[in-house]
Amino acid sequence: MKKTLTMITACIIAISNLFFPAHILAAENDVLSAKAELQSLKKLYDEYDYTAENWALLEDAYMGGLAAIDAAEDIDSAYAALNSAAETMIGIDHRGGSVKVCVSVEKLTINKGFIVLPGFVRVRKYERASQVISDFLTEKYDGVTRNPYSASGTIEHNFELTGVYESYIDTGDDEYDEIDVPDYLTNYVGKYLPQRDNKGYIRKGDYTDESCFVYSVNNKFPNVSASAIPVLDEDVLRWQFSIYGNGADVGAGKYNSEATISRFPDKGELLWKMADVNEKNDLELLLSDADNQKKYNDAMIVLEKSNISQTAVDRALKKIEALVPITEKPLQPEVPENPDGDEDSEKPEIEAPLPDFSFDDVPETHFAHEYINFLAEKGILSGRTETQFDPDGYVTRAEFVVMLARAAGSENTSANVFEDVPSDAWYSGGVAFAYNAGITNGTSEKTFSPDEKITREQLAAMLKRFADFSKITLKSSSEHTAFSDEDEISDYASECVAIMHASGIIGGHGDNSFAPNKAATRAETAKMLSLLLKMQEN
Repeated sequence: MKKTLTMITACIIAISNLFFPAHILAAENDVLSAKAELQSLKKLYDEYDYTAENWALLEDAYMGGLAAIDAAEDIDSAYAALNSAAETMIGIDHRGGSVKVCVSVEKLTINKGFIVLPGFVRVRKYERASQVISDFLTEKYDGVTRNPYSASGTIEHNFELTGVYESYIDTGDDEYDEIDVPDYLTNYVGKYLPQRDNKGYIRKGDYTDESCFVYSVNNKFPNVSASAIPVLDEDVLRWQFSIYGNGADVGAGKYNSEATISRFPDKGELLWKMADVNEKNDLELLLSDADNQKKYNDAMIVLEKSNISQTAVDRALKKIEALVPITEKPLQPEVPENPDGDEDSEKPEIEAPLPDFSFDDVPETHFAHEYINFLAEKGILSGRTETQFDPDGYVTRAEFVVMLARAAGSENTSANVFEDVPSDAWYSGGVAFAYNAGITNGTSEKTFSPDEKITREQLAAMLKRFADFSKITLKSSSEHTAFSDEDEISDYASECVAIMHASGIIGGHGDNSFAPNKAATRAETAKMLSLLLKMQEN
């Protein structure tokens, strides 16, 4: 009976594929996706906030939207119908009260932190996100005689933020001069971007043709304009400047179908908490305590990094929550007068301390301390627990390709060719990236062996191929001298080991052996990958 059902199912699928080609099935999926988004928007509204007559109008707009999406002939038409219905629903009068919303405007993709730090606005419930950002920027730049922002569309229809005032002209700030692109984006746009023409505003089309502002609500990127999105109490709205893929570099994928180029953490709670700290405290007094200052700085550094691990964000949140209220500024020690009377002598610049990514089992004296912290700070690896790294533990093949994918900022979501890599496995994207980038061919034609410990020769081979993929110039620090166990190195890895050894990325053991088949430890792996990435930065 089971066999018969299987055969019938196969026949149905075959007939469906015959009469319903792939592009038709894809179109049906697009319609379902658009309808699902409209259904999600409908759930944001509470019948209690409407008169019976107005709730009926909202229901009509919703049902009309579903029908219009069903009648759409292509994906753009389906989402245009979604947007139209959502804008109609949000425009229906209601009796909702006021809500508190956190808003930020960011330029993390060009390594320049925030345009406007996270702050609160209080607006009417179900206010349009377009109105919220307009009020937020107008209040922030209330002394600006020019427009504080530019936009296409209107507050009520197809609103898109296209430019934000930055005040460089007024302050003489030279921060705009040369943009140093974050590592995860360099493979897509290069390491440096040209100057922009208008230095008073940051605008759509600056730096790259795909530059634009995209917005998210509670870490979700809607597929409708900001004119159609109602805000609720404690929502976190982020407007982020994108330089690649029309938002792909910050986690936005158009119509939920375009893959983003990396995975990004949810910073919503941290943004809210930071805005709360800034609003409720005298910052100068709060940060007069050295411990508070360090915790606050650590959290800001995490906030200002685009591609960072969720673990780092969660740690930063705990630090902000641990700030100690200060009611009285501590006494400062008297500074002796300058014996030379030189009041204009330059004071040395003090760099902001880096966040503490250290682990209890990796003291500063550990040979890999610097390298582990370097990768943890970039979100490329994390500990076994929040406080334990397990430096002497081993790295699996799955773990290593995920590290490489994060370093490249590209955990590919395309299908895997390996039978032992489930599509829903946490490492699936990393394996797909490594295979498509030519970094690995697996342990056989159809197997990757994700749970096997990675050997030192496998590590060397993958690092060399990753360097080729990332266009990292390997600088030879010395000539490769043969290891005592050179003849044990596999043919496929022999040249890679020699090149990486000569470049100073990998080394041997004290007896001049390489131990090619020995499993690489987590500490060794961190050191080798860090040295390679630092070579890329230099």
